[in-house]
Formats: sequence, C-alpha cells, structure tokens
Amino acid sequence: MVKTEISDTTLRTDLIVKARLYARAGIPEYWVLDLNARQLHIHREPADGEYTVVTIHAENETVAFASRHDAPIALADLLPPVSA
Repeated sequence: MVKTEISDTTLRTDLIVKARLYARAGIPEYWVLDLNARQLHIHREPADGEYTVVTIHAENETVAFASRHDAPIALADLLPPVSA
C-alpha cells in the first residue's frame, strides 16, 4: 500500500504530522507531491514511528513505487503545467 498527498498549502503538516502517523501505522511507502516547489518527497521503510528513508525528487526525474520498479512515472506528468 502506498499513501499519497498532494500539497499546496499543507506541506509542513503532510511532511511531519501525517508522515509520523503513516509510519506508526506501518504504511510502507508515503508520497507527498509538493506543487509549489514542484518536487516529490518519497518516504519509505517505516520503523519506530518514523520513515528511515526519505528522498526528494525534482520534476525532471522519473520515480517508481517500491513494489513496481518496472513501471517508472515521469514526475512532470504528475504536476500541473507551468503557467507562463
């Protein structure tokens, strides 16, 4: 199971409060899409109420669910178009 959040005004809550709640619940993977910074925060490997692996990915990268390494996703495809 992967839990995801899309954040534009709740980033701090999503990265701190919700991440701890999901880690305590044993959710193996938690993604936060930061619309303002155009980044994806991926949290993995929960232990003792915290995620032990957290990575941040830029919009020009591809990512994949831990359980689906064979199905990469272009982060740019998850973000809204850049306004002119």
